[in-house]
Amino acid sequence: LIETFNTMLDRLEAERATSSARALSAQEAERRRVAQELHDEVGQTLTAVLLELKRVADHAPEPLRGELRQVQEITRGSLDEIRRIARRLRPGVLEELG
Repeated sequence: LIETFNTMLDRLEAERATSSARALSAQEAERRRVAQELHDEVGQTLTAVLLELKRVADHAPEPLRGELRQVQEITRGSLDEIRRIARRLRPGVLEELG
């Protein structure tokens, strides 16, 4: 009887470990997906905004150039923050370990 219970406990522990590993794997996959989406979608959009702001600032009347440059800096800061968030969502150690 004790041996049967031990066998059942071992099986339950193995199932719990497998379930935990699957849950962790799913969580990490979602984090990678969100990080990639932030980088690809939001990052590229902000980069396009920066390029357009530079183009407009280069051709804008002098009084507007300073204001446009401020908007560029705010946008650049937002892009940097998106990159930091994406890196935190996708730590390098996890990438190396697979």
